[in-house]
Amino acid sequence: MKTILYPTRGGQTSYLNQDAVIKLAMEGKAKLIFLYVSNVHFLEKLGYVSYTKVVEEELEELGEFLLAMACERAGNAGWKAEAVVRQGVFLEAVNEVIQEHQVDTLVIGAPGSTHAVTTTDFLQNLIQKIKETHQIEVLVIQDGQLIDLKSVIH
Repeated sequence: MKTILYPTRGGQTSYLNQDAVIKLAMEGKAKLIFLYVSNVHFLEKLGYVSYTKVVEEELEELGEFLLAMACERAGNAGWKAEAVVRQGVFLEAVNEVIQEHQVDTLVIGAPGSTHAVTTTDFLQNLIQKIKETHQIEVLVIQDGQLIDLKSVIH
């Protein structure tokens, strides 16, 4: 069975992409894994070391909640999805999950037309590193539509 990994931040701005990835998994009869990654290392750099553990725990709970909602969306569409929450550097977490779950396809969200968190430069660099490390398919999704990698990577 094919496995699709979709890192998501959750929330309303992610719904279109989540729905499209759920549909993609259903059409390909693929296992679907939603991934949420948080990183609080910036707190240490700002001198808030004592808050790091508390914030880490809060973000982990938030990630679990957001992914529970994503899995519920998949269930409502008639498909089962798994949730994985990680902490640390995004690329490292993605690499670990790809290896642990024998992921065949990674779907990455491109900067949306509204509320963009990811930059195009970050996305280009991420895709290049994933392709160098793993022999998997990488798809890019934006506003609920799969887009051509060439429009993102020049």
